[in-house]
Order: sequence, then structure tokens, then C-alpha cells
Amino acid sequence: MLSLMLIYQVIAGLSLLKAAHAVDVPDPIAHFPLNSKYETRESNNLQLLGTPVGVSLAPGPNNKTGGSYQFTGQKNSYIEFPNDGGLEVQRSITVLCWVNYAGSGTTSQVIAGYLNVKQADLGFAVVLYKGILTVIMKDRAGEIAWSDTQPLESGAWHFVGASYDDDTGIGRLYVDDKIVAEKNMTANAAATEQFKLYVGGFPITSSSSNFNGRITNLWIFDVALTLDQINAVQFPVEAPTDECSCYNGGSCAPRDDGYVCICPAGYIGEHCEWEKRGCYHEVWPRKSKAMGELIGKFKENRKDVQAAVEACLKAAEEKQLEIFGVSGRYKCVTTKKDSPADFDRYGSSVTCNEQGDYGVGIKRANFVYILKKGE
Repeated sequence: MLSLMLIYQVIAGLSLLKAAHAVDVPDPIAHFPLNSKYETRESNNLQLLGTPVGVSLAPGPNNKTGGSYQFTGQKNSYIEFPNDGGLEVQRSITVLCWVNYAGSGTTSQVIAGYLNVKQADLGFAVVLYKGILTVIMKDRAGEIAWSDTQPLESGAWHFVGASYDDDTGIGRLYVDDKIVAEKNMTANAAATEQFKLYVGGFPITSSSSNFNGRITNLWIFDVALTLDQINAVQFPVEAPTDECSCYNGGSCAPRDDGYVCICPAGYIGEHCEWEKRGCYHEVWPRKSKAMGELIGKFKENRKDVQAAVEACLKAAEEKQLEIFGVSGRYKCVTTKKDSPADFDRYGSSVTCNEQGDYGVGIKRANFVYILKKGE
């Protein structure tokens, strides 16, 4: 799995992408950023506006508010994109997007796919089956599928995709920067004519088969991209250091509204300035606690690890602290006199819930972050 060093950027317009990479990438038939700026609009207004159903904006891979859409995993949670012909794929196809899988929900979860609702007819769909990335495609002979062999890591962002090349009959699956599955078939054609595009699930299932997690930055091409071309879409573009300040080995990536820091594993924050130190034991009573100073409580985030950490990070920055921890799933704490020296007084603990670089203490434990701007 990739570290956050390879995490997402929103690239508004393919001209910027082409200028930054030696690899030539064909124009997509659609690019849906799926964020607060574009909401369900296509980035260049090439397609009709999507209809969101039971979804909400959520932090994206770059930790910015409104950087993705949150899907609940229920059958009434999806985005529907009408197809007036602009989304049709006659032969070959590539579908790419960023996903953060919550790791719970139904057996089969739809990430993105084409569906003829009236006939309940599936075209081309990228799904998670028991957490394993899978493609289901309708061809001339019927339906065919191919899958990865390992489940997708939950609670972390991944760049995933699928392609089918009608000229060669080869279908591929991609996770982060690698081909994880390949299937050689007789030449067929991906069927999407008159099919609507759905993200996060389908509306006609009697039981939920919808995605539980976050999705952003969906690309659709009517050709089968090579791995180099897919990596050109995925990876951040290096930016001049005088226009973007990132610490601890973070890299600058341009966005439509400026730059964003792409943080390496073990660091979070707008400038990658907060170092993850991990899970540490806590005691009672309060006067004996290693981190006994409460700086905030965000009970609404008790079931969302990343949101809880981000809320506590913001509280720490508002108080100009150099260390903070998350305990009891949603409580923000720090050491006496904001001293990093005391947080590990009682040793490490295993009673934390950790998802990627985000973690919260659960029972008598603090998940700790320390401000580090030295590099």
C-alpha cells in the first residue's frame, strides 16, 4: 500500500497535467472532482450535472474540508449522473478515482458503474467484493468479472481503477501505482450505451450494495490507459518551493486554487507539520495523567477517526500548542504546560483505533501528535 506521500491532488484541467508530465494522457470524457468547489459538476462542464442522494461533503485525501463525498453504505446513498451520450463508451474504457473504504458494510459495494435502471442491466462497474477490488463488465457474451487477490486496506486513501482494452481483450485492475490483476479475454466491447453513471451505489437494489466511505476525483476515459498514463493522472506534480511550504519531506502539488502539501507517512496537517507518535497508556486520576489538560471535545466525531483527529488538530493550533492527543475517541488533550516530555510517561498502549496516519485513544490511552517544523 502507498503512504500518504502519494496522496491525491485535484488537477483542474488536463492541460496542467500534460504540461507537468512527459507522458501524454488522452482527454477524458469526464472528470468529476467531487468536492465542495465542483460538487457534482464535471470539471470542464462536458457532462450533465449529477444528482446527489444521501451523501455529504467530507474531508479529502489532502485533509481539506469538502475534499470528497461521504457515502453511508445504505441503498439511498449514491450520486446519479445522467447520460445524454457524452458518457457512453463504445469499446475500451478506463475508470479511475480516489477512495477511502470504511471497512464495514455490505458484502458487495459499488464504487462507480454504469447501469440501465429500467432493465436492471449492468454495463461496467468497479466494486468492492468483501473488500476486494473487482470489475464486473457486460460484454457481447454476457457478464464477466476479474478481481484483486488482496482486500483493500480500510481507513486509508487509495487511487484505484480499472481498464478494458477492446483491441487486445485485456482487462486490468489498479491499486495505487500497481497493476494488481489482469484478465485476458476474447475481444469484446464494454457496453455503456444509454446507461446512467452511478457513484457510490445503485438505486434499485432491494438490499444495500452501496459504498461505505469516501470517494473523490473520478476520471473516465474511452480508451485503455497504460500504467504510465494512469500514474501521470495519479501522482502529484512538483511545485516551486517558494510558492508552497511543506515540512518533513512533504511535497507540493498544484490545485486549481493554489497548492497543497502531500504528506509522507507519519505526518499530517496542512503543511505536514504534525508528526504521528502513536498510542500511549493513560492513568487516572486526572492529576496523575500524562495528558490531563482538556482542550476540546467533539462528540459528533466519535465514529469518525479522521474527523476527530482533524478537529483536535485545529483546537491545538488555535491554542498554539506543540503537542496534542485524542482520547476517548473524541476528546482533545495535551500535557501540562504543553510539554512534549511527558506524553509517554506510562509507556505505549494498544487500546487505540488507528486508520492510516489518523488515530484515537479508546480506553485509558492517548493517540499523540507532536508539532515538528524542523525540516
